[in-house]
This record gives sequence, structure tokens and C-alpha cells, in this order.
Amino acid sequence: MAQAQHAPTVREATQETGLLRELVQLLQKQGGNQALCHALATGRDYYTALCLPRVLDTCRKDWLQLQPGSGMPQPGVPAVLDFTTYLADVVTPIVDAYKQQYPQHPYDDRKFRLNRFSLSSDHDRLLLELGPTVYQQYRADLGRSRPEALERMLWGVQEAGDPHYFFSKMLGITVIILSREGYAFLGERSGQIDHPGLIHFVAGAATFHAD
Repeated sequence: MAQAQHAPTVREATQETGLLRELVQLLQKQGGNQALCHALATGRDYYTALCLPRVLDTCRKDWLQLQPGSGMPQPGVPAVLDFTTYLADVVTPIVDAYKQQYPQHPYDDRKFRLNRFSLSSDHDRLLLELGPTVYQQYRADLGRSRPEALERMLWGVQEAGDPHYFFSKMLGITVIILSREGYAFLGERSGQIDHPGLIHFVAGAATFHAD
């Protein structure tokens, strides 16, 4: 027998509506958030993307520039967020504890956090600012209720002008392969991984190297 999903109470729905209204107002006041505001208001998916004015010359050694970024802050919890300290004090203990609990786990759960991305002024180099995070932080983000996620977004805008400031922002890799005829290769995600059943492109994660 299928289990009925939890229907939001009047109080929960009112809380969500209030958070959404306050968040959208702040984002509109901040400016430059039209796509995000529209997605929040209509309940649609949203992602940020960097549109390149031209194809980068990846044969150049300096086409990709990496800079150390910060870890994920927690609302109301003071912490040192610089790359090295956060990796040692927050990420590594989580990974070590998980390996002790699941010694057969073959994966390195340390991940990169996408703090910022941009193009150089001459549009020849891609600049990525990467901080450390851990897969368990990403899983926690996936499990957040909508009111909780909205509240975190609101705190992020108030604290740092960034609605995703208090999220893991784990860096993944997606490749879109096109055939000569212009068709894209798609696959269905299996039931043993995140977002099972969704259609996706070829995806992965960058191997973590602290240097």
C-alpha cells in the first residue's frame, strides 16, 4: 500500500508563502535576479550558467585559472572558512568518520564547492574560485524542505547578498555529446544514485586534490 505524502499544514503553507515573498522582494531590490525570482515564484528549476561570447582556446595553458575559495558557512555558527582551515577542521573529520563507519566505501567524499565563476576581461580565460565541501553537505541540501531551503536563501541574501551562500554548491561535471546529426545523448539515472529516474547527460565529479 502506497504511503500518503505529508500534506503541508495551513501554518507551514503560510510560513512558506511569507518566506518566499520576503526573499523575492530582497532579490528584486538587489537587482539582476529576474530569472531566479521567476523560478521561485513559479516553482520551476533554476540554475546559473556562464554564457561564453566565443569558444575558449583550450590549447592555451592558462585558459583555466583556479583560485582557493571558502567552505560552506552555517547560519549563526562562527567558523573559519578559508580553504585550508575548513578542509582540515570540517571536511576531513566528516570524511574520516564516514570511512570508519563504512570501511568498504570506495569513494573520496571530499568535493569542490563552486564559490564564484567568471570570464577574464579579455574573455580568454575562465576563472573558477573553488572551496572545499563534502558529499554529506550536498546530501543534506537535497533533503531540505522547501521552507527550510527558502529560509537559508533568505539568510544568505541578508548576510552576504548571495541566496546560495549557506549551501554546499558542490561542483559537478556535465558533458553534452552531440552526434553529427545534432542529436544529444541522454540517459536515465538509476535508482541507486541521487535524483533517480531523471533524464540526464553524461555527468561526474572532479577528483579532489587539495593543491
